[in-house]
Amino acid sequence: MRSDSIARRYAEALLENIEEQETLDRVQEELQALTSLQLENENLRHYMLDPSVTEADRKGLLHRVLEDKIHPVLMHFVDLLLHKHRLDHFEMISAAFDDLVEKRRNQARIQLITAVPLPVDQEDRLKRTLDAVVGKDCILDKKVNPKILGGVIAVYGDKVYDGSAMTELTDMHKQLMSAPLQ
Repeated sequence: MRSDSIARRYAEALLENIEEQETLDRVQEELQALTSLQLENENLRHYMLDPSVTEADRKGLLHRVLEDKIHPVLMHFVDLLLHKHRLDHFEMISAAFDDLVEKRRNQARIQLITAVPLPVDQEDRLKRTLDAVVGKDCILDKKVNPKILGGVIAVYGDKVYDGSAMTELTDMHKQLMSAPLQ
């Protein structure tokens, strides 16, 4: 089975075990924190994936470090991943879980590229416009790229809304170059 399919199945299983919105918010936040910890700490990652370390030793470490700090649903889920030898899929499971939560909340992740950071009022207006166009509550992943000169590029799935100055200039150049000379 492909790794992304495995990750999605585990993420779905975790989501199915969460009833309340408050718990969902907490588990998502804690799962993201654990993913960051695992990515940032090479020693921890190596220890948790080392085949010479017993499952009991891994479980003992996890419970000593996490048990009082994370929601019991998430602790049980981490135990399940450990038992099923799926800790190597942790980052992918976390990303799949975020995707599922966003779908449940009717949210859409939009990559927003601007030449400079937008003022808060412009960003708010743009978000409201994107919310209306997409029909969901948009989460803006903002990136700055001075090469677009001005304007904005919004990427949603396979759709690109390009209102950048660079694209406008390129289009204008093409029109001028294709115009017949008299």
